[in-house]
Amino acid sequence: MADSVGTVSPPAAASALVLDAARVQFDKWALSYDRSLLNELVFFPTIRACQEEILRWHAARGGGDFSVLDVGCGTGRFVNLLAAFPAAKRLVGLDYSPVMVAQLREKIAASPHGAKVEAIEGDSEHLPFPPHPSTC
Repeated sequence: MADSVGTVSPPAAASALVLDAARVQFDKWALSYDRSLLNELVFFPTIRACQEEILRWHAARGGGDFSVLDVGCGTGRFVNLLAAFPAAKRLVGLDYSPVMVAQLREKIAASPHGAKVEAIEGDSEHLPFPPHPSTC
């Protein structure tokens, strides 16, 4: 089936199978995710770069509170790092894997900044928030 720009989308059943397979894989990976060499070499440098960019953005806009929605947050390393900053008002980690979200909730419970962080299980293609980004 083609959409208005001619992109062909897979049938819903095939798409659901792919999503289910991805969830199963990330559920399996969740318990060792933070200790993975792949994460250390690929994802964690990206997380640190994003954190630095948010701090530059924050300074450039003259400070003030900010909120972040991390879609595909995994175990929540990024939102937990940001939570240490006083200006971080609300940090939401959204992931499709319930086991990843459970790992994030454990981190939130152990963090002195956990009150700022919320963990939500959800699908990035169907965000569980009102349409306006500032209300998430």
